Amino acid sequence: MVDVIGRIPNAARRTGLNGCRPLAERWAEGIDLLNRIAPDTGFNAMISEHNYDRLCDLIIEKQKAKAPPPLDAATREAAHEYFALQQQWNATALDIKNSQRFLEYAKDTWQHRLLKDISPDCFETPGTFDLSVSNGFQNAIEARQAAKHLETHLRRIIGVKNKIAEARRFDAAPADQRALELVGALAARFRDFKARIATLESQNMALEARVGRLEKPKKSKSKRCTPTKRKSST
Repeated sequence: MVDVIGRIPNAARRTGLNGCRPLAERWAEGIDLLNRIAPDTGFNAMISEHNYDRLCDLIIEKQKAKAPPPLDAATREAAHEYFALQQQWNATALDIKNSQRFLEYAKDTWQHRLLKDISPDCFETPGTFDLSVSNGFQNAIEARQAAKHLETHLRRIIGVKNKIAEARRFDAAPADQRALELVGALAARFRDFKARIATLESQNMALEARVGRLEKPKKSKSKRCTPTKRKSST
């Protein structure tokens, strides 16, 4: 395909489904992209295959100009660590999300109610990171601070994930093992009740002793009468 002025267009931009679309459609998309990348850049050339190549070259030039400078080795390493944490976060969040159906069923069974192994935070599904978006760190310190902050929250949702995994493990365990765990949970509940009763009894005894002291009658102090001396008459 030859342009109206005799130049051969860039064949690489005209292959595949995207490159074989009508010129007007590709041109409109190119102008829109240029306006988003460099709003103050005008491109008023006539629509042609040759000028479409010029438009694409201008877009690449503006993208390179706006691209941030290359990161130093320390910042690159810290950014990679943060990216790895983001991947781990997404995998953990997806695992929690996929466990919601199991949790809705398990939370109402008497076994899990006795075990108290499903807490409200198990039903909080974390969001995920868009890994296609650059984090835009300016230096290694900024990247490490972000990683430290993310790691703190990551430990929390990993704890939730492990809690759900433990509940799943109980359901998948043999019947005799589940029975032993339930007996242990029942014994722990009984010990807790006994401790509460002992505390209440102790508080009650202390209260009764205090009431007894308040109700005890006070001894009245009698006034001593001192005899008056009579003055002798002379």
